[in-house]
Amino acid sequence: MVATSCGRDDTPMTRPEFCQHYSERECSYAAPACLVTDADCMAARQAACADRAQNEEAAQRPFDPGNADACLAKVSAVFGVLKEGLAIPAKDYQSLVEECARVFHGDAKANDLCGVNADCSGTMVCDKGRCGTWRQVQPDTGCANIGEYCPQSYTCSRVSETWFCATRPGLGAECSPEGACLEDLRCDNGICAARLGIGFACQADGDCATGFCEPFALKCGNDVRFADTSPACQAYQPTSAVP
Repeated sequence: MVATSCGRDDTPMTRPEFCQHYSERECSYAAPACLVTDADCMAARQAACADRAQNEEAAQRPFDPGNADACLAKVSAVFGVLKEGLAIPAKDYQSLVEECARVFHGDAKANDLCGVNADCSGTMVCDKGRCGTWRQVQPDTGCANIGEYCPQSYTCSRVSETWFCATRPGLGAECSPEGACLEDLRCDNGICAARLGIGFACQADGDCATGFCEPFALKCGNDVRFADTSPACQAYQPTSAVP
């Protein structure tokens, strides 16, 4: 996992260097937008990065310098709109999260136990508690193998120890983690309900009609806004505990 990162010749980037570079790139755009000093912004973001690294490594997901450069490039690309006084669109922020998700990852191989995608090596995903590769199967067929998923409007359901692609339940029907609702609905206390509109409190992207739960305000939206008093800017102040 050797990376030629940030002009470092053939020397792999270290985790503290990654946090330094990540924070510098964020703060070069966010500090002016949030009206905070570079020093205060750097203190907040380096602390947040160090906390993330500690949590990831405690979960057996160490830093991988080979995935660092792409993540850092994405930070600059996504945060660059702040120079123009614009908000970061939801899809761009989500692409940043996805690009940086495997900077810390485990080395579980195919069929090894896992809890999240980042537990798995390479580009494998965690499905049914084990690592595997995505492969779409047909409706009304089995989906028991690791990585098998169903087409739109179907979900891989477990009934009597058997997994198969069943039609997703609709509005007002019962639902569960193994019986997900139609894609434009959410499972609310075991019942399929309409997704929430902009401004409503949320916990996950799937709660929202926009498909985006703004991670700083925890409200449904379609972008992330950086301004002096915005929830996002609180994460760029030294006293903030928001990662």
